[in-house]
Amino acid sequence: MRMPSGASMPVIDQETGIATVQGRTRLLIQLSGRPTRRGFLAGAAGLGGMTAALGLLGGCGLSVPMSTRSRVRRVGFMSGAYVEEEEQALQAGLREYGWIEGENLVIERRFYGGRAESAAGLMEDMLSQQVDVLMTFGSTATVAAKAATSTIPIVMIGVGDPVSIGLVSSLAHPEANLTGNTYAPPDLGSKQLQLLMDVAPISSRTAFLWNPGVPGHVPNAAQHHVAARALGMDLVDVLVRAPEDIAPAFDTIRSIGVGALRLLSDVVFNQHKPEWLGFAASQRLPGMYQQLEWIPAGGLMAYLADNLDLARRAGAYVNRILLGAKPSELPIEDPTRYELYVNHTTARTLGLTIPPHVEVQVTRWFE
Repeated sequence: MRMPSGASMPVIDQETGIATVQGRTRLLIQLSGRPTRRGFLAGAAGLGGMTAALGLLGGCGLSVPMSTRSRVRRVGFMSGAYVEEEEQALQAGLREYGWIEGENLVIERRFYGGRAESAAGLMEDMLSQQVDVLMTFGSTATVAAKAATSTIPIVMIGVGDPVSIGLVSSLAHPEANLTGNTYAPPDLGSKQLQLLMDVAPISSRTAFLWNPGVPGHVPNAAQHHVAARALGMDLVDVLVRAPEDIAPAFDTIRSIGVGALRLLSDVVFNQHKPEWLGFAASQRLPGMYQQLEWIPAGGLMAYLADNLDLARRAGAYVNRILLGAKPSELPIEDPTRYELYVNHTTARTLGLTIPPHVEVQVTRWFE
């Protein structure tokens, strides 16, 4: 994690879990388990949870009225894990409207890790910090927020189908205290499966990996199965709820004789990316993944909304709410940018040729 200018890396007391840094920034981190290589990620195997309040310094913004900017506001943020690129996009979106962490903004962060059941407790803890607005990344965090409060405004980021999972009844007119942006239109799964079949015809029988404990995965899985039937694809469910399910999932995939992999996005997948990609390579299985970052790491392809753009755009919602708007007055937005990433080296290794009609859709190649 990049630290602000003038601040050193934190010194963590291994007994109390309290971390302090010299300079203008102070971190208070409650740890259970060990941090992972990418910032202070929570939720590796056996990690129960992590609560963090980070004070970071940013650039200057001018769009917030001076009378409002002089008052320090508190924002709560929950996600499955700390991801540096998403953090930078989040900060950039807030800075566009003059909200600067460490100046006129305090952000309370909670990461539930690979244990979705811990999200509710972490959310209650965050609400005890008297936040003015909540930002939630993904369906698990958003469901926890909606269950915890009916009054504090919630800005959701990248929730797959908020109507299907009962968060709102309408995107155009969200009720009560929830607004934000969605992750995927109903036909995204069909597009992803079609691209996988176009690039890898052997994918007519595909292992479909998802977590039934993640609220957004359930309607997403249903949409995938409808699309698979229309495409003539045999989509075989392989359910992964926790890190201890990974090895049995590998055994299942070996036994069912599939030609490709389709993974949804979840902490249990993302925090064990090297294992999943290593398995795919060892079995020579092409895959369609749900995070763009998997492709430079060796995954074959990913087609999805730009998560970083969604995180940045959430700043506009937070700004309007802090200036007095009600969430119910702010329509929920669909993604506006989609990306198709392809790893050319992986395709060659698997003996695959990218068809011309797919080549023209690729937004970024990796070697």
